[in-house]
Amino acid sequence: LYLEALENCEKSLGKEHSSYGISLNNLGGLYSSIGQYDKALPLYLEALENCEKSLGKEHSAYGIRLNNLAGLYRSIGQYDKALPLYIEALVNTEKSLGKEHSEYGSRLNNLAGLYHTIGQYDKALPLYLDALENCEKSLGKKHSEYGIRLNNLSDLYRRIGQYDKALPLY
Repeated sequence: LYLEALENCEKSLGKEHSSYGISLNNLGGLYSSIGQYDKALPLYLEALENCEKSLGKEHSAYGIRLNNLAGLYRSIGQYDKALPLYIEALVNTEKSLGKEHSEYGSRLNNLAGLYHTIGQYDKALPLYLDALENCEKSLGKKHSEYGIRLNNLSDLYRRIGQYDKALPLY
């Protein structure tokens, strides 16, 4: 269905339209979800390029595309490629949506997760704390994302041996 949607969008709106980029991004997301990263990567790259041309680098959708591409690179262990994209996605989201928006918290959490993965715990901790605070304010403590953020923070505390801080969060 995603392939059909992409083809339809290309025929009806053209490859330069932002909706075509959305279709590329969605198809890339499906391939990424099922572990077909080799198929997802060129779609994410084209979706990013489409977004830059059709909406501009300042648009919040550009931050989404950066974040998705960074997530793919993280999934395949190319952390050096993921890091600058996560940082750029965070900056984009701050400028386009603001620090109070839940998407900003999501970007904080993703960047923290990468730092956590590569063992840079001192960089991950303040980002996880900010992401948790953002989630509480933007979505509330009853939202499932709040539980995910609590879990991420507690896992970091456990990893650095601060079990007294990890336990109540778990």
